[in-house]
Amino acid sequence: MQFKADINQVPMQNLSPNDNPIGRPYPQFESIGGSTFNGVSNYNSLQAQVHKRLANGIAFGSAFTYSKFLNDMDVSPFNGAGRTINFQNAHTPASNYAPSNFDIRTSLKSSVVYQLPFGRGRTWLNQKRILNEGIGGWQVSAIVINQTGKSIYGHLQWSQ
Repeated sequence: MQFKADINQVPMQNLSPNDNPIGRPYPQFESIGGSTFNGVSNYNSLQAQVHKRLANGIAFGSAFTYSKFLNDMDVSPFNGAGRTINFQNAHTPASNYAPSNFDIRTSLKSSVVYQLPFGRGRTWLNQKRILNEGIGGWQVSAIVINQTGKSIYGHLQWSQ
């Protein structure tokens, strides 16, 4: 992970109310942007899922995730940031180690699929080839995502 920082930042021991440029490592310059690749991230999760296919073309599924995502640098699309953010303190990057912008502690994702009973091999309108081509094989599905943190989604889909 890329670590962007002002490498000419005043060290903690030289901070004062006046922010005297003499305290900077290179006092002849304001700020000097730099990058190293020593960012840290850590993700752990517990995941469980259940799927059940029932008679008459109905299937259910559900997945639960409990997780924790920690890092010291985010490149985040959430909250309009969408860019790399410099560290607060370039001299101690570990001071930024905290829950990530992507940290979603709990997530429950559920789905249901229903195969419509029309067409070949189904209950109704299964004799005529032209009807099978037009209305056979369709299914309706719905997905619901409930999670803590950033957002909640719902989705309904028709497909063949």
